[in-house]
Amino acid sequence: MKFARATTPLFLLLATAVFVAQPLAVAAPAELATTGQRNDATASPSEDFPALERFLTLSDEQLDRIQQAVAKVRAMSPAERAALHAQMQAFRQLPEAKREQVRAGWGWQNEQDRADWPSMMRSLPPSERAAIQAELQSLPPEHRSARKHALLNKWREAKAER
Repeated sequence: MKFARATTPLFLLLATAVFVAQPLAVAAPAELATTGQRNDATASPSEDFPALERFLTLSDEQLDRIQQAVAKVRAMSPAERAALHAQMQAFRQLPEAKREQVRAGWGWQNEQDRADWPSMMRSLPPSERAAIQAELQSLPPEHRSARKHALLNKWREAKAER
């Protein structure tokens, strides 16, 4: 499976939420593997306690990201959900070296860039975020990484001056 569409903001938002909420997966693994969903009718209330307990340890920012991801998933059609689930599963099946290659294709040459990008984007007004996303999506893949680095460096310089 190709990951060209994996650069969409939705995929990145969902990936962030998944990494934040990864310990929250309390559903039966076999059910999740076959359907991608948990059947709440068969889930016992005690299965929800670990998730609730984990939510209590998250920052407001992390909870906001999860809430945004849930809202976007709810807005998806069943076909879109299935396609995204398949894409995420395929990504998880890749060897770590290949996942790093894919991440590098997203423009993350190092962990600091990867960590700073969401902070930079959240610090911007919504109109500027939308303009940056539109600009990056319009660029050919080979130019996106350089543009992301230029934006990050400009943001870091402005942050250092404050």
